[in-house]
Amino acid sequence: MKERNYGIDLLRVLCMFLIVILHVLGKGGILDNATPLSSHYWLAWLLEMVALCSVNCYAIISGYVMYKSDWKISKLFELWLRIIFYTLLITILMSLIYSNIGSVKIFINALFPISRVQYWYLTAYFGLFMFIPIFNIAIEKLEKNKLKYSLLFMGLLMIILPFFLRTDAYNLNWGYSTLWLCLLYLLGGYFAKYDILSKINKNISLILFSSAIMVTFLAKVILEYFSNNFFGQIRFGNIFISFTSPTIILAAIFLFSYFIKFKPIEKFKKVISFLAPLSLSVYIIHVNPLIYNNIINGLSLPFLKSNSLIMIFQVILTTLIIFAICIAIDYLRLLLFNKLKIKERCSNVEKKMFKFLDKYI
Repeated sequence: MKERNYGIDLLRVLCMFLIVILHVLGKGGILDNATPLSSHYWLAWLLEMVALCSVNCYAIISGYVMYKSDWKISKLFELWLRIIFYTLLITILMSLIYSNIGSVKIFINALFPISRVQYWYLTAYFGLFMFIPIFNIAIEKLEKNKLKYSLLFMGLLMIILPFFLRTDAYNLNWGYSTLWLCLLYLLGGYFAKYDILSKINKNISLILFSSAIMVTFLAKVILEYFSNNFFGQIRFGNIFISFTSPTIILAAIFLFSYFIKFKPIEKFKKVISFLAPLSLSVYIIHVNPLIYNNIINGLSLPFLKSNSLIMIFQVILTTLIIFAICIAIDYLRLLLFNKLKIKERCSNVEKKMFKFLDKYI
């Protein structure tokens, strides 16, 4: 049996923490309201760039850990039930607090969160999940060079050329799409099968990650100061800031490379084992549209009144509080699901469904 990689589990937890930071900075209001070119502005954007690669890391992890695993539709059922549990619970609770919440449309959204794209990443992931058996066979059966060249040409056509031409010819939607998650899944599977990243020293991985972030940051600084001086307005600063940006992709790869070789101390493994399976619910809870638009929206605006370093501390502390509250809530949900034997029931539904399909199709 393959030994559990606690570095990957820790990266999963860290990525979710960074995703919350993205939302505290973005939806929270700091990025849109910080005075351009001020210390608040630059520190907030630097933190944004550090956190931005987390979504790509999450998708790469999927390919890395799942390309050899059994494809079970019951896992998707479990995830769907977890999402429905929270969307309905949050909708009911928020309708009791806010008088404008409780319409038929909001409850339909709660009942069909994936189809109604209440969570873009999970909707995209459900799309990816259907292709996983095909991708796994491709990763396993294709010759190394064919898989490598295929990934390289995908990168050229879907990342490099669109970046320089500023187009989205393949509808990647700058990373907010199933197609983008599919590409990263294949990349993660390639890394897992051929152990490519093991050749990079752990410390070198961290240096390369930091370098990718600094290139992204310096590009924004140079372009915005240049455009401000020559055009009288800030322009071009966000060219490198997207999930599909070459520097953000490299940052994700090198951060991933660091953590697959990271060996936490024995005592810390228990904490990681506790947090890792609960971390996805941090996203499900705090990005629920009713919480996202009514609580997260504008949450960090008061931080702009503080010193810029204090502001960053407040962002991180707020993120930690959101993360801890969501983990505590999901632990209770996990106890309930275990009590109700949700995993076993989903497995039984899967067996009966496939038995029916085998009989009649």
